Amino acid sequence: MAEMLIAKESWTDKDENELDSMSTTAAIVVSDAVKYPLLVTVAALLTNKANAYHIAQSLYNQFGGNTYKDAKDQAKGLLYKAHEEVAKKLEETAEGDANYMTAPGYKLAQTGGNRHTGVVPKPVISKAVSNETRGLVKFILKAADPLVIKGVVGISSADNGVTWQNGITAFGLRFEVDGQPSGANMLYKFMFIATNNRKSGWSDAEFVEVF
Repeated sequence: MAEMLIAKESWTDKDENELDSMSTTAAIVVSDAVKYPLLVTVAALLTNKANAYHIAQSLYNQFGGNTYKDAKDQAKGLLYKAHEEVAKKLEETAEGDANYMTAPGYKLAQTGGNRHTGVVPKPVISKAVSNETRGLVKFILKAADPLVIKGVVGISSADNGVTWQNGITAFGLRFEVDGQPSGANMLYKFMFIATNNRKSGWSDAEFVEVF
C-alpha cells in the first residue's frame, strides 16, 4: 500500500479568505484531544498561527498599506509552516486512516512517478485584474502539477519590457500584488519555485493596466 501524504496544495492553492476559513476549521478539528490525542502540540501551534493570520489579514483588508501587507504576508508564511507541521504529524500517526488525515480539510497527495525530479513547466497566467483597489493587482496562475510548487517569484516592467524589476513573491497560485503604480501600463512575468530546489522558466508576459 502506498504511503499516504497530505498535499501542500491543501493550503497553498487558496486565496486569502479561503486560507483564513480553512485554517480556522482545521485548527478546531485537530484540537479535539479525543480524536487527535497525538496532535496536542501542533494543534496549539496551528490555532495560534491561524488566529494571528486572521487578525493580520483583517487589519490589511481594513486599512491597506505596506506595513499591514508585510505583517499579513509574514503571518501567512508562519501559518503555512504550522500547516506543514500538522500535516507531518497526521502522516506519522494516521496508520492508514485516510479520514483521519482529511477530516481537518486537507487533501491527499497522489504519489508515484518522478514528479519531484522532472522539469517544472512554466506558469500560465489565467487571470490578472486590477479594477477594485488603486495599486492592487490580483493574479491566478495555473501549474501543470500544483503539488510540487512551493512558491512564486515575479518581475514587473513599466516600460514595455525594456527593463524589469524584481521583488514579487507569493506562496499560492492565487495572490495579490500591492503598491503598483496607479494608472500605469505594466507587464508581469512569473516563475515557479518547486520541490528539490527546482525552478520553472518564466511565464509569458501579461499586460495589466493598473487601477
